[in-house]
Amino acid sequence: MSAYIFSNLVVTAGMLTPGLSTTGTLGWQIANQSLNVAINSSNANKSIPLSMSTMVQSYFLAVGASCGVALGLNSIVPRLKRVSPNTKMLLGRLVPFAAVASAGVLNVFLMRGEEIRKGIDVFPTETEAQKLKREEAGLPLQSLGKSKKAATLAVGETAISRVINATPIMVLPPLLL
Repeated sequence: MSAYIFSNLVVTAGMLTPGLSTTGTLGWQIANQSLNVAINSSNANKSIPLSMSTMVQSYFLAVGASCGVALGLNSIVPRLKRVSPNTKMLLGRLVPFAAVASAGVLNVFLMRGEEIRKGIDVFPTETEAQKLKREEAGLPLQSLGKSKKAATLAVGETAISRVINATPIMVLPPLLL
């Protein structure tokens, strides 16, 4: 996650470029979802292995959702009849955010859905003294078991964080400009 903000700056700037053609929109949405798959894969709970076929399927579904939302909204917003020109312009500037947010959430749930279905390991909390004693004895921290509820919470929080992370850079500049 330490590389997420820096690597995402280039992609975000590309998606927010004014007057992007259809090819440009598709290219930047594909680049964004490729980055998201890499981040989600590297940060997934490794107690539940993710098969390559699941990863590929998740990637294509997220890319399809991202491109579909971006292209769909880009074609719908200009044709809105009961909306003022300023509102149309504002909505048009928020299309990249809508595409990124929806596909980002979908991507997280697709990439980490196995965790929700099977559960993730839950570990007890330890004080520093307990941790030191256990480590001195060379004992591993034992899992209390697998929890589907903990997995749902973890994946849901990750999905929300993707929207929150995208909000400042993808909403504020278009609104201010």
